[in-house]
Amino acid sequence: MKLLFFLIALLSLVNTVSSESNVVTVTYIANEGILIQSGNQQVLIDALHKPYLPEYLATPQKNLDAMMASRPPFEDIELLLVSHIHGDHFNAELVAQYLQVSKTAKLFATLQAQSEIAKIFSGLANISDKTQVIRYHAEMDTSFSATGIQVRMVRIAHGGARWSGMQNVGHIVEVGGLKFLHIGDPSYGQKDFERLQLFKDKIDVAILPFWFLTAAKGREIINKLIKPVYLVAVHVPPKEVHSITREIAKHYPEAVVFSKPNEKQIYK
Repeated sequence: MKLLFFLIALLSLVNTVSSESNVVTVTYIANEGILIQSGNQQVLIDALHKPYLPEYLATPQKNLDAMMASRPPFEDIELLLVSHIHGDHFNAELVAQYLQVSKTAKLFATLQAQSEIAKIFSGLANISDKTQVIRYHAEMDTSFSATGIQVRMVRIAHGGARWSGMQNVGHIVEVGGLKFLHIGDPSYGQKDFERLQLFKDKIDVAILPFWFLTAAKGREIINKLIKPVYLVAVHVPPKEVHSITREIAKHYPEAVVFSKPNEKQIYK
């Protein structure tokens, strides 16, 4: 009988641990910056940037201090990802500083992003084990596994003709058994999305700039070519939070709208 109770208790413990390991927390940093975390798996995307323009939120200094000191919730960052080099998504100085102090993080980014870092940090070659250049081209679509985290990096053209030279990367990251999509600042053009067929990845959570949820062209891409289970809107200007939230609710009433740093959403 004692053995039976022991086995039941052990099974309960295993189920509890398994359940906890499948809980994924998404923490909003600022603008399109996010932390995706499950257990000791931690991924930062577009999370290191300084004040750029007043309509874009910058990473709070409190968060930057915690990152640089590897304090919770940033103690075990394994992947550092960058969609593109605009100042509301990326700051070369901060990324260089973080790579020097973090014992666990590795940067996967385009040559364009790493060239920006090299301009202000002559020691980039000395930490080459912490960086990986991803070759950017018209049909870029590369997958890899890093520290047990599956990542797919894809080319999605940046919005606006004046930014035709901007290397914008979309990321599909699998953490805690769930797939998260982050697309930077893409155009509404369907060519890249049709080529990538992201819906085949069975995206659990799509983290998208708010205009994809408010514009008809963006919604068409979401509904036909991404087909996520859950939606999260980011890149929301502080002065337009209420109006944008109301507009999104008309089309996606269940969507989460991130607008304040350190807001969290939990997925299972």
